[in-house]
Amino acid sequence: MRRSHLLAAGIAGIAAGSAGASVLMPTVGEPPTAPADTCASVSLVGSSGHWGAVLFWLGHDAAGPRTPVLNNIWGSPGDTVALGHFERGEPLLFALDVLTGSPDTIDMTDPLDAPFFAWWDLGGGVYRVGFEDPRLGERGEFSDFVFDIEFCTVPAPGAAGVIAAAGLAAVRRRRRPA
Repeated sequence: MRRSHLLAAGIAGIAAGSAGASVLMPTVGEPPTAPADTCASVSLVGSSGHWGAVLFWLGHDAAGPRTPVLNNIWGSPGDTVALGHFERGEPLLFALDVLTGSPDTIDMTDPLDAPFFAWWDLGGGVYRVGFEDPRLGERGEFSDFVFDIEFCTVPAPGAAGVIAAAGLAAVRRRRRPA
């Protein structure tokens, strides 16, 4: 079995394991969006492509700067980079630059590149994102470059004050009448 097929089977297995007995279907061609007001980080899972690539975060919109966040050249699975805060429904936009072989870019903001990326909601605040390099001739595995987006919970404004007040009330001793 080819390495790309093993990684694709692993992605499907992880997706199936996180969803119980069912297999999660990918969302193809649409960028992932923040599920709530949240912060996010990205972590390299792996790649089955036999080429070097760099993942760029495009910022909060397509006009943002291209910031390199992960790569499969000198990076390792588990490498993690914090991206910042996102509002509910805000898209997380990425581009993958293939640097070796025939240079290419797969950009989530380019409608022509839509068939070449997909993501799965693994639950627990984690999305798995995969890119497919169209030049390799394989379609639908989305295993050529794979990373996770992990979301964290951001307390609503004023929530810290409510939590602190509750803590003070819990530890405050009651006075006894004299």
